Amino acid sequence: MSNTESRLKELGITLPTPPAPVASYVPFVTSGNLVFVSGQIPLAADGLKYIGKLGADISLEDGKAAARLCAVNLLAQLKAACGGDLDRVRRVVRLGGFITSAPGFTGQAQVMNGASDLAVAVFGEVGLADLLAAEPAFAKPGRIVQTGAHSPDGSFSAAKMQAIRKFERDYLIQLMRQTDGNISAAARLSGTERRQLGKLLTKHGIGTGQFRAH
Repeated sequence: MSNTESRLKELGITLPTPPAPVASYVPFVTSGNLVFVSGQIPLAADGLKYIGKLGADISLEDGKAAARLCAVNLLAQLKAACGGDLDRVRRVVRLGGFITSAPGFTGQAQVMNGASDLAVAVFGEVGLADLLAAEPAFAKPGRIVQTGAHSPDGSFSAAKMQAIRKFERDYLIQLMRQTDGNISAAARLSGTERRQLGKLLTKHGIGTGQFRAH
């Protein structure tokens, strides 16, 4: 048993089998010695967990638990990308997440600690990463809450804005996959207006037909 697998066992974590993609995306991409894992949602063996908005329907502690569950799913994809051997991981470079929040909620970074704390527990110091905690555009149009990824002048760099857009697109894909392409169901699940969600899907070039069960 590898060192990383031993730590997972000590933590009482059994990684799930990563689901196969059902739309036009891949679960991870490797470039040189880097692995980029697509966005994950708090999906357990018995379905989606922690549905609602932080600061309204979901407590801070439940939010951290949701982030931790997302990180477990991320580790499952990462293990697949590493050929089944998580000991190949030498550094977690960036860990980011979208957090749907009620107006006035400011604990996004604390919520992301649920994922980052797990990364450190599993990988040790190499699990310490640049942390990105963002509120998706459909939770509050025009406002992004983000920590740990600002350029020196306090604004977002083009690369970091591109990363945020990628996280948003991954989230939308996961959302549509979970609801079999039903925009109304996806809007209820994400706590946003159906029309606004439709505009975001169009913006990211995401069609709904590819997600529908046949």
